[in-house]
Parts: sequence; structure tokens; C-alpha cells
Amino acid sequence: MQIVDYNTRLFKNIFPTYSDFKTWYQSSGLSDNAEDVPSLKTFTLIFNEYSCSHCCMSVDDFKGHFANDLFTYYKEFEATTKAISDLMALTDKDIRISDRIINNTAD
Repeated sequence: MQIVDYNTRLFKNIFPTYSDFKTWYQSSGLSDNAEDVPSLKTFTLIFNEYSCSHCCMSVDDFKGHFANDLFTYYKEFEATTKAISDLMALTDKDIRISDRIINNTAD
């Protein structure tokens, strides 16, 4: 059995700042343009959850697996978060329908 030592690193050592993370994601080949990157909010949530998590594979292998997960889920997460925020921002006036007339005429 071969033993490989990658000098286990923490997530916060691999991506210490959003700038490092953003630059890496843009260069990963999964970003369509400069705007196609997970937001600072998404990075902060990931960082807060996993900053002290160990990576026991090579950094390049970890980044590859991580990039696949981000590409698969971050847009859905950000769209869902925005939709919920938009719904929560609605006021009674925005959703009141009592002063609207609805005509349903058939041909």
C-alpha cells in the first residue's frame, strides 16, 4: 500500500480570501465570464462552515472536486436566496388584490 502525504491543509489555507477564491474560480474553466462567479455572500457562508475543515487530498484534486460542486449548486442557491429575499420584501400593498378587477372573458 502506498502512503501519500499531502500535508493536510485547511479550507481557510486554500482560500484565505474572497479575492483568492474568485480568481481561482474564474481561472477554473467553469466561469463563462468575469461576472460568473459565486458571490461574496456565498463564499462567506461556505468559508464560515468549512474554514477549519481538513483537505486530505492534494490541493489541485480538492479544487477540482470543489469546483464541480460549486458549478452544480451555486447558481441554484443564489437564485433561491434572491427569490426568498424578494418575497420577504413584499409589503401588504404589493400583494393586496382587493382593489384589482379581474376580467375573464371567453371567446
